[in-house]
Amino acid sequence: MFGDNLGIFRAVDIVKNTTADEFKTVLMGCLSPEEHGRFTIDKLHLAPYPIDDCGTQVAVFKFSPAIPSFLKKVAAGEKKHIRDQEGNLIEIDANFWGLTQLNHPKEEILLDIVAISGPMNHAYGAWSGVESNGSVQMWLQDFLPEVPDLGSRCRIMIYGYSTEADDLGTYVAGFLEELFKARRKLHQQTRPLVLVGHSHGGIIVAEAFVKASWEKRYKLIHLSTVQIFSFGVPYKGINPDQIDIVKSSHGAAYFGRIFQETQYITQNLEFFRHLLKYTDTQLSSFYETQQTLKLGKLDIARENSPIESYGMVVDKNSAVLGLPENLEEDHNVDGDHISLIQFTSRTDRTYTTIIEAAHQMNTTQERDGSESSLTQECQSSEETEYVNNQLLRIAAAFNLPVLVKQLLDRGADSNFRAHDPRIFDFNSMPNGKESPERAEDQKVVEKILLQSDKTALELALENQNDKVLQLLTQVRSRHAGNKNPFQKDYRFEWS
Repeated sequence: MFGDNLGIFRAVDIVKNTTADEFKTVLMGCLSPEEHGRFTIDKLHLAPYPIDDCGTQVAVFKFSPAIPSFLKKVAAGEKKHIRDQEGNLIEIDANFWGLTQLNHPKEEILLDIVAISGPMNHAYGAWSGVESNGSVQMWLQDFLPEVPDLGSRCRIMIYGYSTEADDLGTYVAGFLEELFKARRKLHQQTRPLVLVGHSHGGIIVAEAFVKASWEKRYKLIHLSTVQIFSFGVPYKGINPDQIDIVKSSHGAAYFGRIFQETQYITQNLEFFRHLLKYTDTQLSSFYETQQTLKLGKLDIARENSPIESYGMVVDKNSAVLGLPENLEEDHNVDGDHISLIQFTSRTDRTYTTIIEAAHQMNTTQERDGSESSLTQECQSSEETEYVNNQLLRIAAAFNLPVLVKQLLDRGADSNFRAHDPRIFDFNSMPNGKESPERAEDQKVVEKILLQSDKTALELALENQNDKVLQLLTQVRSRHAGNKNPFQKDYRFEWS
């Protein structure tokens, strides 16, 4: 895979009051007699476990100069259980799946930052650079928490996931649920949120942002998202010729699915763009400028006969959405698809750009408060109106009377025609059917909604959706009426 764990391990279920020195003693006690005196712990961070009401801690640690014997099987994917000096059970893994908090803020937490890497990257190792002396620098953990007026006030987390499933929706749902659990307390629910995505992890971020906009359970995650950083995210697809997935033993099925979903990702893009615009969520897009050694060639290369083949994995055209300057900033990075998120110095040009953007966002939050700017100002009433009208056509065609009523109450126009059709993510709509029925529904949407200019009334009549038709005929169009397009609660229940 592109990134491994670099000898870094994670331990969970550590008692809340355990100190770093106490946990170090526990770890050193696991060494064999032959290893004592030969191994040291050169990296150890303790932080609260983000979704644990019991108040346990999580540790990130690394032994030097190598991996000790008691962790060999853990490095290969197994879990290891040890006990502290009081007999409490501690679990150690190397995959970092789920959320891992990286820091322990000393002040009131005003901001959550969550980073997710691509499917072939390690959740921790992907963000880590290796210095010339072999030391590992993970900027989200080693640099960011030390930034004045920022690091001590933000909770920094990474998200890891298995690539065993081949359905993008599975990863999006898992990511949202973990975020929900980590932010379920009242004071956390409206805390500003920054999402950081690398490669296809950025697609998961985009999908989650869209999905959270219409699911009541995750709505506050959507409304609280104030900034998205994307690094080499293939918004417009990846060229499969640039990555040899055949020789990759882990995640090949998932990567194959990525290429199959290129059309699907493109369809999602317009809805994502709309949501960024009328929620005023800032997007910082970073793109690589150097070619990357093909993944398959890394797997099969031999020391005496290396086979080198390079290609641009995600170019600027795919990594940048092209939004107005007030919504998106794009930045080139002196690196390839792997190294564009790995920094070994606090003076790295890309790292300082991230910090500057974070400072600007933090200043804005202090000035405006933690509420979404959607409740204060919205310059895109036309965008909101357009989305509402298109959603009404969808609801009418699919016989969703509850949604139809909500849209009508918000002023959607039952006589609206799609004279300027755009593409939305209907494949991920709640209550959609599983394949092959869902695939068939997708074809129906594309044919009836996107390739026609039929109104909601005409679609309801054509599909004999009597209850919806009754609602549409009873309620006059309020397309230009006295609705409030700026209200915060502009998402809907689906039924």
